[in-house]
Amino acid sequence: MRKADQSITEPEAALTELGELPAGWGAVPVRDVVEKPRQTDPSKRPEVRFKYIDVSSIARESLRIIGSAEHTGKDAPSRARKLIQAGDVLFATVRPSLKRVALVPPELDGQVCSTAFCVMRVKRGVVDPHFLYFVTSQDGFVKRVAEHQRGSSYPAVTDGDILRELIPLPPLSEQQAIAHVLRTVQRAKEATEQVIAAARQLKQSLMRHLFTYGPVPFDQADRVALKETEAGPVPEHWEALRLESLLREPLRNGHSAKATSTDQGIRTLTLTAVTQNDFSLENTKLTVADPERVREMWLKPGDLLVERANTPEYVGLAALYEGPEDFAIFPDLMVRVRVNERQVLPKFLAEFLLAEPCRRYFRTNAKATTGNFPKIDQGVIENTVVLLPPMEEQQRSVSAFRKVDAKIKAETARRQALEDLFQTLLHHLMTGQVRVAPRENREGSEVSE
Repeated sequence: MRKADQSITEPEAALTELGELPAGWGAVPVRDVVEKPRQTDPSKRPEVRFKYIDVSSIARESLRIIGSAEHTGKDAPSRARKLIQAGDVLFATVRPSLKRVALVPPELDGQVCSTAFCVMRVKRGVVDPHFLYFVTSQDGFVKRVAEHQRGSSYPAVTDGDILRELIPLPPLSEQQAIAHVLRTVQRAKEATEQVIAAARQLKQSLMRHLFTYGPVPFDQADRVALKETEAGPVPEHWEALRLESLLREPLRNGHSAKATSTDQGIRTLTLTAVTQNDFSLENTKLTVADPERVREMWLKPGDLLVERANTPEYVGLAALYEGPEDFAIFPDLMVRVRVNERQVLPKFLAEFLLAEPCRRYFRTNAKATTGNFPKIDQGVIENTVVLLPPMEEQQRSVSAFRKVDAKIKAETARRQALEDLFQTLLHHLMTGQVRVAPRENREGSEVSE
């Protein structure tokens, strides 16, 4: 790669409707580089099976198609009308600001997508499919498209709105080189995501083992004498106690106040802090809470926070705060749990509350109220049955959990670094601030990928 002032072609730049671009690049509407895809009506072929991709099939985080539903023409959804092929770029026209953009992989060639997508089929020899995918998934492109949305309940744009938008268009060989660089970083990020997913699966397996057999090797689990409890089987020497008996002070709901419009106020956690187990600054907000009213609500290391209201999936979710003292207060939708650490280690209890028996208990006991999230009260939390081993076994279990947590944390940081690199490259490469030389094969001719 090289800076724009070391251009691989002409050194001059040209002013376009997209701003300054390198000489030899164009600023063209999407419609000039794509062809119109074919329409279909699966209901006319009732016995034919096909895969159907709707808007929810695209993961916003990774911009990939993560699922497809099997259908026959007989039960085809009414929106299943657009034939797709490998290399097509799909751009969701409903709520475009959510940036649901994806490149159709080879395994979905010849399948069907919803009419809620604009299907962009590249003109071969004019634009590279991966380049078109990357350039239309840029935040700037998505933002310009979203400015055309209409409707309040389901704001949407038309295919025409998308196809009229301008994109930068380098020569084809440079498009392919740009796409190659971005795909390389994207693959590294995807590989890291797979490591994170595997580590999380390992932790789930570890939780099931430790909360059933205790901290013994997997090959010795069959030697552990178990007893049945209302929360499942555990080693015979473990105690089954109500969480209420482990508290060193009463449970406490938090306090919610309006956000400030200045840089002054009381820092307050958002629900995301617990949902994602991430107590970073990004998951807080400044509020106008009365300092005197909330002076007993400042977080301390070892505080457990439980979401008393959220969606059915997240109600009762718990997270352990281990940051600095007085970093923030917690909102009304959370309950603070402070335990007697001579009886139970906060980390052990935090992991226990995340195990499936506890998650099921909270979901079962959550009460739905009209127009609000399902809720649990302090009584439900106090009555949680905690299966408690001796302190030495708690310590060994916590040590095992922390090793896996450290791996997840390191890989998550690596993923974020790769994402930051990707976004920086995406901007610089698509504006020509950084140039990349075309790739060549051994005979010296240009190749794409």
